Amino acid sequence: MTWVDPVCGMSVESPDAPRTTFNSVEYRFCSEMCLRAFDDRPGRYLKGGNHPGFDRVRHGDENGSGGSTP
Repeated sequence: MTWVDPVCGMSVESPDAPRTTFNSVEYRFCSEMCLRAFDDRPGRYLKGGNHPGFDRVRHGDENGSGGSTP
C-alpha cells in the first residue's frame, strides 16, 4: 500500500511509517520531522501547496482503521 506524505509529497510504503489521524483520516509520513510539521500546522498541508504530491489522496490502509503515532 502507498500513501502520500502530505508535508513533502513523498510516497510512503512502509507499514511502520510514522502516522497520525486528523479529522478521522489517517496520514503517513516519510519521517518524524514531517509528522511533527504536520502536527504543528495540519491546515497548512491540507489546504494548498504547490507540490504535485499534495493531492491528499490516501491510497491505502492495511487494517482499515486510523491510528496514532506509535
